[in-house]
Amino acid sequence: PRGVRITAEFRPGVFVGPAEPRFEARVEAVGAIPLGARSVVTFRATGEGVNAGNPNHSELLGSQRGVRGLPDTLYRDQAHAFANVEFRHAIEIAKRWYVQPVAFVDGAGFLPMDANGRATSWKAALAGGAGVRLIPTWLVKTLLRVDGAHLFTPTSEWFVQFGIDQYF
Repeated sequence: PRGVRITAEFRPGVFVGPAEPRFEARVEAVGAIPLGARSVVTFRATGEGVNAGNPNHSELLGSQRGVRGLPDTLYRDQAHAFANVEFRHAIEIAKRWYVQPVAFVDGAGFLPMDANGRATSWKAALAGGAGVRLIPTWLVKTLLRVDGAHLFTPTSEWFVQFGIDQYF
């Protein structure tokens, strides 16, 4: 892979009944810089936000999308920005089968909401780790993935994640 793809989404909305505004904005850049025939640095940078006022209208930051090792659905926030950077190298182990070791760093800044939907204060998250993918190239966008991450902040803990596709 090579190049950069940038997407932007802006969604106006209203919650019928109390007539609460529900606006959302999202900008994301995903890219890759090849370092050779089988090595690449990939990255994703995302910024997302909603209007405050209702904790059920929020952005979610967690390990599934954001920073590996961060608990999912714990941080409901008004706005966040996160970035993921991975170094990937593919090693052919059989015809149309590859093993791909990966080293990564994930980071985020986020503005959590309280139980009333009011923004609190900015927090940060940072994780780093490594993983491996088993890639059957005859299956499109499907692989086996395991990542081990150390979350440095807001808490310090280890985390293992499994998936059937790339993290991004």
